[in-house]
Amino acid sequence: MREQEFSGKRLRSLPFSLSNLELLDTWMVENTIKEAERICASEKNGQNIVFGGKKNLIRRQRNLISKEEWKKIRLGQLNIVGEACKHGNRKFRISDDLMHILFQPASLKRKQDNMKLMLPNLKKGIKKVLMKLKDLQNSCSMPISYKLDLDYVYLTFDESKVFEKKETT
Repeated sequence: MREQEFSGKRLRSLPFSLSNLELLDTWMVENTIKEAERICASEKNGQNIVFGGKKNLIRRQRNLISKEEWKKIRLGQLNIVGEACKHGNRKFRISDDLMHILFQPASLKRKQDNMKLMLPNLKKGIKKVLMKLKDLQNSCSMPISYKLDLDYVYLTFDESKVFEKKETT
């Protein structure tokens, strides 16, 4: 019944009819639809889904956490799938100085909406990985997917390309 109610075409146009979503573009809608399809597929396999977690739901029912805390816990991650031809990702870029990741939610015309996600003091090994990712990003050789929540930025990439060993002949 849900599948008939929400066709792909209707799902793609629905967010643009809502207010206060000026930073939303078609790429973010596509990523959100893919995430929703993944969630629905796991629900079809007999798994019930509680956004925020079952333990936290019970804690909220017992008034052990506030309504505001519950809302914060239930917030999902922003998931943007990478594309090699778009410098690894359409919405995120690793800075040249490796001090921050630039998040560009809107088109390049709206630079005032860009956000710098500052990176803490990183260990030497992580900096090496980020440097290699930046090089691969600049050469458009590898997709890098990003997940963003309230506290962390998660990067997903093909480790074999980052950690490949050069053969000497």
